[in-house]
Amino acid sequence: MDIIEKGKFLINLLSSLDSVAIAFSGGVDSSLLAVFANKYVKGKVLLVNACTPFCTGKETLFINKWTKENEYDLEVVKIDILKFPEVQKNPPDRCYHCKKILMKELQAVAEHNGIKTIADGSNMDDLSEYRPGSKAAEELGIIHPLIEAQITKEEIRELAKKYNLTNWNTPAQACLATRIPVNTPILNEDLRKIEKAEDCLHRLGFLACRVRKLGDIAKIELPQSRIGDSLLYRETIVDELKELGFQQILLDLEGYKMVRSS
Repeated sequence: MDIIEKGKFLINLLSSLDSVAIAFSGGVDSSLLAVFANKYVKGKVLLVNACTPFCTGKETLFINKWTKENEYDLEVVKIDILKFPEVQKNPPDRCYHCKKILMKELQAVAEHNGIKTIADGSNMDDLSEYRPGSKAAEELGIIHPLIEAQITKEEIRELAKKYNLTNWNTPAQACLATRIPVNTPILNEDLRKIEKAEDCLHRLGFLACRVRKLGDIAKIELPQSRIGDSLLYRETIVDELKELGFQQILLDLEGYKMVRSS
């Protein structure tokens, strides 16, 4: 199918639903799904955002602003995910346990609102990546409209641009827990330190970045094309990250890469 046919498939799929609750992260995937659902689902569309310590302040601000501007129904569920040992201890399957906890909360919200169908913004590219959280979604019966329509990440951005979504080209932002190595316990203070370190890079124009915390070391990952640019801001980056408590600041010369959970 080409993108036009995929769009029609998605419209037909959503038009068949009486109502739907969408796991809404504020990323371009769930944002596009929200736009289509609010346009074509017959009944109630409820966006549910799970606000946890793994989220950033910027994400929360965007979610509240964007849904208000578009007059979409939003329910924010605050969850202290770190109180669950199977998440806080950060085992290799942490994402599975986290996803299951969050999706069960979403199910409760949907049930309270009389909604039986729950959807997320997973897309075709996700099928080729290591995503243990997908198993939890499958076990709980979460549907994936974008996958059913065979829509890729590139096509999502293309459609998002066409529909004038302000975040159509925003770099993907995995949850902050992915910056901490597997089997290293996750502490809220470490997550906030990582968030502030990445905010520093964002202010300097490095919107696609990761700061991975390895003990007292900050390992910065940038797209290979931007590694040289970062040296122009070396002193600022070093000073600000050391103020946050990092003892060493490393720059990964291989550039940003997807890793499992570290």
